[in-house]
Amino acid sequence: MRATHERFDGQGYPDGKRGEQIPLGARIIAVCDAFVAMVSARTHREARSKEEALAELRRCAGTQFDPALVGSFGELLAAEVAADPAVGSERGPVAMASEPNGSADAIVRVLAVARQQLDMDVAVLAECAGDQEVLRWVDADEGFELEPGTSVALADGYCRRLLDDRLPNIVHDARADASVRDLAITRRLGIGAWVGVPVKLPDGRLYGALYCVSSGARPSLSDRDVRFMRELGHIVSAELDARESKARTESTSIRALVAALGARDRNTQNHSDVVVELAGRLAAALGLGQDEQNEVRQVAVLHDIGKVGVPDNILHKPGPLDEAEWAIMREHPAKGAQILSSTETLAHLAPAVLAEHERWDGAGYPNGLAGDRIPLTARIVFVCDAYDAMTSDRPYRCAMEADAAIGELHRNTGTQFDPAVVAALLSLLGDVAAEPPLLRTAVVGRK
Repeated sequence: MRATHERFDGQGYPDGKRGEQIPLGARIIAVCDAFVAMVSARTHREARSKEEALAELRRCAGTQFDPALVGSFGELLAAEVAADPAVGSERGPVAMASEPNGSADAIVRVLAVARQQLDMDVAVLAECAGDQEVLRWVDADEGFELEPGTSVALADGYCRRLLDDRLPNIVHDARADASVRDLAITRRLGIGAWVGVPVKLPDGRLYGALYCVSSGARPSLSDRDVRFMRELGHIVSAELDARESKARTESTSIRALVAALGARDRNTQNHSDVVVELAGRLAAALGLGQDEQNEVRQVAVLHDIGKVGVPDNILHKPGPLDEAEWAIMREHPAKGAQILSSTETLAHLAPAVLAEHERWDGAGYPNGLAGDRIPLTARIVFVCDAYDAMTSDRPYRCAMEADAAIGELHRNTGTQFDPAVVAALLSLLGDVAAEPPLLRTAVVGRK
């Protein structure tokens, strides 16, 4: 979540929000995150006791943290200790809450809490997707190489066995457990111990599993750890549901805007379709996360939406535009950003749409941004937009050959375009050239 490093007194970052300007979910996670960090051992210090950590939260209430939430957290901790004194010497309560629109960062934080509190090497949220178990989110210790997006055959993994009741929630020693020791994934990941719970969405649909893995055996794992994981599973379920709801709302808004643009200019809509395909692949090639890739695709869909405000005689002019007409055409990024800013579910895309015609050297428009001041999403879409424009027919010129367009990208690297983005695109275009003709025509260039 963007706001989890804001402070109640307004002295945090990145936006200096204060008090109730900070989303409730972010305020809650800030308290819980700080508490977990204090009661966890670090290489440079020992873990604090829960009493010491709670005292520090209270000392910072009203400055760093929301005082009402600190009070509630203390009451919840006291209630858990009263109900089960062992909690006081093991781990504190989980008191995170979902952001209204869902957040991938919130899920990452849940995984971090799970891994740290259970003293495991890796925490994973896996989705059952067809016949694959896909590791959608991963939080891992340094040295444990496991990337989000990794998939294993569902039939060969722990997740399916857990869901089919063929595996208990805890495997204390995977190398000695006959039910999993011979599985390829046990050897592939070097699993020594495993603890996991199913994750179902609020409507009852099965999503997958939340689990932690260590490289060594963990005979100390207990039912209390399973209960802890179930609490975290409920938080993850709520986050996933919120993300789905947000995506549905955004999709409806985007379809409506694209339909409006298509009614004005079918060529612009078709151009956007190709830019979306290319920009999405480029975002993935640059190593962006799934949420960032989705944002790039959304901006690629909507980057020309401001053209709905451009007069027809300019938008459909069969020849080159004159200077006065170009001045009007160059207003479309600002018009697009204004449209998106007035649409609550899409307002976060406005800065990238506004900056989509900025240049790496600062000579672009509308604000003359340069280098890293231009949002990365805008830099990605700008390059893909330019490449597709060059390889597409226009009323006043024929399409360039793909090789000629690539030459233009080379010539304008470091001036018009971000060099790193161009390098990734050129590599991607080389890979796409080997793909089936239909896709290759859509992405690499038109003959």
